[in-house]
Amino acid sequence: MRISLWRTCSAIAVVCGCGLSAQTKVDLHTQSKNVDFSNATATKPARVGTTLPATCGQGEFYFLTTGPAGQNVYGCSVANIWALEGAAIPQTSLVPSETNDAGFFLSTDGTNPLWQQLGGDLAGAPSTVSVVGLQGRPVANTAPGDGQLLGWSAASTTWLPVTVKPPPNFGTSFSGTTVLAIPGTQHNLNTPNLVVSCYDGASPANLIEPSHVTVNQATYDVAISFTQPQTGRCVVNGSGGESGVGAGGGGSGASMAAQLGDFTVVLTNSALLTVGALCSLATPCNVRFGTVTYSITQSSTVTLSAGSGTAYLYLTSDGTLNAGSSSLTLGCSAGCQVQSNVSQFPVNSIPVFTWNSVGGAWAGGGGSDQRAFLSAKVVSAGTGVVIVDSGVSSTLSVDSSVVPTYLTGSASLTFGALAGGTCSTEQSVSVPGANPGDGIAAGWPALPPGFIGMMRVSGGGAVSVRVCNFSGAPATVGAMTYLATIVRGA
Repeated sequence: MRISLWRTCSAIAVVCGCGLSAQTKVDLHTQSKNVDFSNATATKPARVGTTLPATCGQGEFYFLTTGPAGQNVYGCSVANIWALEGAAIPQTSLVPSETNDAGFFLSTDGTNPLWQQLGGDLAGAPSTVSVVGLQGRPVANTAPGDGQLLGWSAASTTWLPVTVKPPPNFGTSFSGTTVLAIPGTQHNLNTPNLVVSCYDGASPANLIEPSHVTVNQATYDVAISFTQPQTGRCVVNGSGGESGVGAGGGGSGASMAAQLGDFTVVLTNSALLTVGALCSLATPCNVRFGTVTYSITQSSTVTLSAGSGTAYLYLTSDGTLNAGSSSLTLGCSAGCQVQSNVSQFPVNSIPVFTWNSVGGAWAGGGGSDQRAFLSAKVVSAGTGVVIVDSGVSSTLSVDSSVVPTYLTGSASLTFGALAGGTCSTEQSVSVPGANPGDGIAAGWPALPPGFIGMMRVSGGGAVSVRVCNFSGAPATVGAMTYLATIVRGA
């Protein structure tokens, strides 16, 4: 027994001896079955590193530690080609279920995705969406007719197709007045683009031309002036133009010169007037002095700093816009000059506007249009002046019955030697316009002592000169200048 036991142990020792000297690695691919690592302290099923290996076999995985979080696992789908796993897989788990949400669109509340319907002023599926309101107010489902616009109906509290009618005329009667005011709150046309026509009380009525028509650009108040008291009726129409004073459009245009945009003045605010807002390269504002025409292609502003009184806006012969006053502190932009001590429009200027100021602020209705395309300059004949008007032009000339006229001529004459008691032969001085019988004022040179001279108009345009020697001795008269002056009239 002892020998058998020893031999048995020796055999076991021999068989197990190699195991005692080193551990044997297990091939999980061929030597394992139903491997379960669920209770393992840690597992690493893929290689780990900072750089993808250059080669790989199909089915291998690699964990790239230098990749962004969530983009670290690579798989080898084809030999030696790594592909980021999960890169093209949509995150379907983040999209909520679309059940019962046909026609909805995917949106988010800022935290989570959700399916929503179109709302507010829109309705229907995204492919057939319709506008059912504007700013929360419903739009009627009514087909519009030709020329109709979308308009608000207060009665039905709905946007409806409406036919736009031109604003009606507003008319008012007047009697024996030179000034007629029509407030904007009275005519209610709500536009500065107004056409004003006035008629007398006759039947049929005759058109009356006002001397001034002004429209306040802020309040739409209309001010109409007549040169003498008138009785009749004025009609205001608000369909005559586009936005902007004097702008064309609407088919009627301006019917009065005061409605034109050339050099019109607009109250921009209590401290600022804008002059010629419509003057541009395309629509220049032209002004003519004599034969010179100036084109103004930009607007100007007149700024009020202090004072009460009247500002005079006018153009001078150099084509410059001027703003003058005797009591206001004014400033001008480019194209405009400020003038002081101005209490009326200067001579030889073209008036444009006057505007009143009260307490350092432009008055809201303080503008008066002084533009006029019809004008005349009265020229009166003063003393010694005669005006002959041909209907086309006026000729000014001297009244010779009041103012003497003068004709002059001179010549250098040589009479030579003259014996005592003798006279020379006549020599001529040319005086164009002289006629026989005209009086002569002689201009004699320094003749020798004892000499006298005589002048007479011997023919048309010719004055004859003769000298006589009464010195008692021979003398010579050399070349000297003789002046003859013809005096006519008074």
